[in-house]
Amino acid sequence: MLDILRGMFVFVIWGQKRTATFGARDHLGIKPLLYSLQNNEFVFCSELKGFLASGLYNENKLDIHSINSYLAIGNTIPPYSMVEGINALKSGHYFTFKNGQFNETPYWFPETIEPISSKDISYDECVQK
Repeated sequence: MLDILRGMFVFVIWGQKRTATFGARDHLGIKPLLYSLQNNEFVFCSELKGFLASGLYNENKLDIHSINSYLAIGNTIPPYSMVEGINALKSGHYFTFKNGQFNETPYWFPETIEPISSKDISYDECVQK
């Protein structure tokens, strides 16, 4: 299904029969998906406010990797988030969580896109491709 989805999305599906969770983030990572694995519990949310409102996480425990990247480029880089113990699913990745095991797998690779040179084809052909 991930091969045919386009646009911005994040979703998580709980499969009761298989007692497994599946989730995915859009190709370019426009929509966030944050998660945490602590004490054999898997928690996810689309923004840090949800984690902090739960009272399970300490907003004063900042992640040093995220602080460095934020100061250098003005953004955090997955899998890190600003709060220690909370991770971000990478762009173009999906995850499975079953029996306490979390696996993250890429489903999209930007380098597989063939470049289009406007010198070789017309504007209309470029739009069609």
